[in-house]
Amino acid sequence: MPREGDPIPVEAPADYDPKRFEVLARQLASLQKSGKPIKPADFHKGPQRLLKISPLPRGKTDVNNAGAVSMDFVNGGSEKYAAATWPSANKLWRSHEDYQRGMLYFLRTDERVAGRRRAEVAKWGLRATSSKTPTAGRSSFTSASAAGSSGNT
Repeated sequence: MPREGDPIPVEAPADYDPKRFEVLARQLASLQKSGKPIKPADFHKGPQRLLKISPLPRGKTDVNNAGAVSMDFVNGGSEKYAAATWPSANKLWRSHEDYQRGMLYFLRTDERVAGRRRAEVAKWGLRATSSKTPTAGRSSFTSASAAGSSGNT
């Protein structure tokens, strides 16, 4: 997920439903009300960060959760990934990717997220790749948690 250059905005997945991120909206509202809001620059760094964005080779990043709401698709079936058939593994991969895309889209577009915070998230996006055919039906949007690991780096 590059920030520099001309990143491609993360669009909503086909099954996007903002209600899926209600807990995240409530967390942000609660922090705002308590006088401890997550500042735009702290979305990915600082003591109140929401996301952990770690640089990887070739301008890529690993995005993980760093707060109460997980970037990982908890109970999304990742424990079944290693033993799954290719069609089942692809379905699990897609559901994880859709969850993560949905969360980033929510943070970039939902009116319950303060405008400055939406603007900070909008600076991040997908990296254009030279590959026109994603491997095994998967897109270039990747993170450790999307592949079924714990997401720890």
